[in-house]
Amino acid sequence: MAKIVEIGRNPSTKALAIVDEDPFGHADWDSPKTSAPRVSPGEQLLLEWNEVYSMGMATDWSAMYRKLPEGTFRFCVAELTTLGQPTGAQASLRVRVPLPFWRTAWFWGRWQF
Repeated sequence: MAKIVEIGRNPSTKALAIVDEDPFGHADWDSPKTSAPRVSPGEQLLLEWNEVYSMGMATDWSAMYRKLPEGTFRFCVAELTTLGQPTGAQASLRVRVPLPFWRTAWFWGRWQF
């Protein structure tokens, strides 16, 4: 599960990562003290650690858009890896938002004084 990945953009940086994409698997990283790099007095050692957690699809997802104007829209979703890189998989759905009923001809024709 450990591999070299590229993170960031312009420029990207290579990093050693454990990518656990198996929901039934497990991976962790142990580094014994004896394998640590030796640093002499006056030298500097930079150690960075980032953690990413992905819970997967534990429940239904929803998106709410309030006060959309009437019209036809396209709702698009795209799949990303656990590191946020696009996989190329995507889906879209055509959505039509009708006029509010008080702006329709039916409403005004029914309530003329």
